[in-house]
Amino acid sequence: MHSSFEDVAFFGAFEAIEMVHDNLSLDYSEAPNVFSENEKEAISEFFRLVNHASDATTSDTWDIAYFKSAEEWVRLRDFSSTALEVFEKRGRFSEETEEDLGS
Repeated sequence: MHSSFEDVAFFGAFEAIEMVHDNLSLDYSEAPNVFSENEKEAISEFFRLVNHASDATTSDTWDIAYFKSAEEWVRLRDFSSTALEVFEKRGRFSEETEEDLGS
């Protein structure tokens, strides 16, 4: 979602930020061998950029022009595309069968 200004604008700035905190709060010790080191690094950088966008956003907005002009949101969008590529290398895990990356 965060790799598209249109998708972020659909939900609004505050909801786009809250969705990250609601859906991506991770404790890697509770899910060992789920994420590769590259994926963990991508997640960490994504969280850092979400926090910067959050700090820079003082009022909720659904305006695509705002997202395109706000440096923090542009950086988040750009990195989100990069992070997506990191995760697409592995592909999706099955929702039916537990899989392991193998240590």
